[in-house]
Amino acid sequence: RVAFRPLSDADVLALIPGYHPIYAEVDPELLVLINDKAGNGRLRSWAAFTHTASRICHAIGAARIDKTIARNSTPTCRLTFARACESRFNMSGGTGAPCSSVRGCPSSV
Repeated sequence: RVAFRPLSDADVLALIPGYHPIYAEVDPELLVLINDKAGNGRLRSWAAFTHTASRICHAIGAARIDKTIARNSTPTCRLTFARACESRFNMSGGTGAPCSSVRGCPSSV
């Protein structure tokens, strides 16, 4: 029997920057926040998140993920993620705007 455990923050910081080019040189705090709000310590969740985020990056010509792209890559938890970003990164706005009005929103891609 093989036991699996969720990726820790240290695991995420060691693994994810090499997982996909959109994560290269990204702020480690943002990667931990993405893991907390979307990755859930599971590679399957990271794969789904990465699929959406990379599509957004490609559509808007971004080489790397940022807070806005991350927020809009998780539409089901967008408000929760936006509030966490506002708190951690001193962002203002974003939570009141409809998703389609925010740069990188999947519904505008």
